[in-house]
Amino acid sequence: MAAARARGRTGGRKPKMTPALINKAQRMYDSKQFTMAEIASSCGVTPMTVYRNIRTDPATRPTAATAATPQGEAL
Repeated sequence: MAAARARGRTGGRKPKMTPALINKAQRMYDSKQFTMAEIASSCGVTPMTVYRNIRTDPATRPTAATAATPQGEAL
């Protein structure tokens, strides 16, 4: 494996969802206007793939205030 990686080979299957698709699915989910089936069909994947790649728990999602604040600074 080390020799393959040195030649630029990573191995394994390519992910179905690109970062752009994950972002699109997350925005659609956050808008609460689409069902999971609609999100999955617009991305061309199954609903389980969408669930695997987006954050559905509001507590784990970064808010605008925490995302904009550099580490170590208070609000």
